[in-house]
Amino acid sequence: MRPFTDLFGASQFSIGLLVGILALAITLPAALGLSALSSDRRRRPGLAGPAFAVATVLALNGTLGTDEIVPVPTDLVVALVLLWFAGEIAARTPAPGLIGPIAALPGALVLAGANVGLSTGWVSMLIVGGAVVIGATTADFDRRAGRYGLGPLLLFIAVGGIYVTVPDTELMRAVVGVAMPLGFLAWPYAAASLGGGGAYAAVGVLLWIMPIEGLGRPGSIVGAVGAFALLVGEPLGRLLARELEGRTALHRFPVKYPRATVVVSQGVLVIYATRVAGMAETGLAAFLLMIPAMAAAVAFGVFVAIPERRRHRTRRAHDGSSSPSSHRRSHGHSD
Repeated sequence: MRPFTDLFGASQFSIGLLVGILALAITLPAALGLSALSSDRRRRPGLAGPAFAVATVLALNGTLGTDEIVPVPTDLVVALVLLWFAGEIAARTPAPGLIGPIAALPGALVLAGANVGLSTGWVSMLIVGGAVVIGATTADFDRRAGRYGLGPLLLFIAVGGIYVTVPDTELMRAVVGVAMPLGFLAWPYAAASLGGGGAYAAVGVLLWIMPIEGLGRPGSIVGAVGAFALLVGEPLGRLLARELEGRTALHRFPVKYPRATVVVSQGVLVIYATRVAGMAETGLAAFLLMIPAMAAAVAFGVFVAIPERRRHRTRRAHDGSSSPSSHRRSHGHSD
């Protein structure tokens, strides 16, 4: 409980919370307005990711008149803008999973260069690879599960996991403060998704913070990356399932309560990644401990099917005249 008692009394948390509340006050009405104007009710405006990334930078830099927590380098801002553009461009193509990582590479390289003072080369490679791969898988997951608000929810669970695993928490206290109010963009009503560009930018800002906060224990950096959990494993597992379905009699299980099932599963995986693997001293030891969690996250994507549309219950006519085919069609309508 100590990480949380330290959190709520910290000035960094208060700054992040204030900026997060301001971001929510701006983003929530915008998201609701855009949803009302949209012709596709299955989609949610991709505002949660940009709001989180921008609010985090503002809170850390003290731009809104609060105390500066850390000076935010210009390279970080440039990297986040490049990553956002990459995700937005990819989302408008027929193959976002292929175009996104290619387009995100320049932003990922700038992001790695923004982390001055890294002592190990593998951290730079982790940042570049993470921005490209995790950005792409997070955008893919958010695109398919956006109507449930699962993209933001899983990202903010990852934020909590990162906070409890890194040895230094000054920056992450502010990030947790930002994330808490913005969680209301996704729960109890899913008003906004991360968005294609927002997914890349949100992942990018966390990848920039992880090495700064985890440098005292390299294993915590690996555990922090593992906190993305299903945001990486579910899309990879789903891709693997598509390959296996044509070769084997693979049976995938649709979940009746997608939000509860995915959130609980994410929570379990994040706890293991951050409180078990992330406690290792070295990066290699943490990686080896992460293998079971990575395998479980991918297996979740292979065997669990998250419905992309919610189904309505329809009332049968009292005389029983509704046909089975019309009943099936009524269940296919999205809300």
